[in-house]
Amino acid sequence: MARSVPEWVGATHDTKIPPRVRQRVYDDHDGCCDICGVHMGGKKWEIDHTVALSGGGRHAERNLVPICIPCHKIKTGDDVYKKGKIAAIRAAHTGVKRPTGDLKGRGFDKVAPKEKTPQRPSLPPRSLYAKK
Repeated sequence: MARSVPEWVGATHDTKIPPRVRQRVYDDHDGCCDICGVHMGGKKWEIDHTVALSGGGRHAERNLVPICIPCHKIKTGDDVYKKGKIAAIRAAHTGVKRPTGDLKGRGFDKVAPKEKTPQRPSLPPRSLYAKK
């Protein structure tokens, strides 16, 4: 009879997932990508949070799945898009919006234009080839 192993839970969101936990997650899913179902034996794969950490998911073994790299890129892009959309809707509902347009400064002080000083008469043209 196999012994029961307690669930791994990361101390922080930045805690690296240990290799033994990665192996258990891989074995639990029979080495198949959680999204496309392709067997990843011998190929590079990544581990993903089913519920993204930015969306309130836990950094725990129960929230981890193996995923192939192309599927992971797509899922991560979708997660980022959803997070941005939720943030924009929340900002609109709470009245917290980013300012739009340029900031308006008070400008420069208004100074009366100076009076033009009369120009001095110009010198007569110089002869370039004059003999001295």
